[in-house]
Amino acid sequence: MQIHLKLINDRILDAKFLADGCGATLACGTMITKMASSKTLEDAGKITSEELIEALDGLPDDHLHCAELAVMTLREAIIDAVEGHGKIK
Repeated sequence: MQIHLKLINDRILDAKFLADGCGATLACGTMITKMASSKTLEDAGKITSEELIEALDGLPDDHLHCAELAVMTLREAIIDAVEGHGKIK
């Protein structure tokens, strides 16, 4: 999974994801980008897998790792944004 953030200052204007995976992975990617949009980077970084699972009204036990993957991927996208990775020079 990859998450791309469109930012202004430290606020997420839009978030999009790319993923190859099962339906649960796609659902988690869709929901976490929705949850992150319009939040500050700091607040988006505080989203937990439990909050994501709750927003999805649950996930099967054998797909809980999909929520963890989405949360970790969002956090990596935030780190990239803070450190300036991927900026055009």
